[in-house]
Amino acid sequence: MILRTRHTLPSPHRLPPAVAAASRAQASAAGFTLAEVLFSMAIFAFAVLILVGSLPNGLASMQSARARSAEVRILHHVTSVYQSELDRATAQSLPTVLQQLSREATLYFDAAGDPVR
Repeated sequence: MILRTRHTLPSPHRLPPAVAAASRAQASAAGFTLAEVLFSMAIFAFAVLILVGSLPNGLASMQSARARSAEVRILHHVTSVYQSELDRATAQSLPTVLQQLSREATLYFDAAGDPVR
């Protein structure tokens, strides 16, 4: 005759309360739940989406600032040329200098606003 016995592992319901609480605390400290991982991935995806969405605005602002900087450099160069010519002029040569400055001249500048010679 063969005796059959069932051996089962004790469930948390059959353990003393202190042991069951320690067992649950140890199990929950072992890792993250699926909900926690999904929630953190959603937050990360949202942050990346915001960063990627703001790139075009940042690039447009940078291009606008670069163009404005070139305009300022060009204006600074032209006014310094006029100012230096006027500073060198004497009372007798002032009409001639003003006539030369009033003539149309073509000046060339690169994309950064620096004069090209």
